[in-house]
Amino acid sequence: MFLKRFLISIGAFLLVTGLLYGIGYTFKIPALMFRYEYRNDAEGFFVQTGSILPFLIGLAACYVAEKLYIRRKLG
Repeated sequence: MFLKRFLISIGAFLLVTGLLYGIGYTFKIPALMFRYEYRNDAEGFFVQTGSILPFLIGLAACYVAEKLYIRRKLG
């Protein structure tokens, strides 16, 4: 039972996160894109990261999917 709950949760997380990052790259939405840039010049370095918003929404979807699964299983 625990394995099935885990698979549903991780599946929801991966699906939602992947879809949101895919939508971000397809439609050029910066809030939904993950970009990582690193430059090492002679003067110093430059680091730029992207949005983790799809990751956070994926975590919320993971939580909701697990709660819905438990409610359906018990009810």
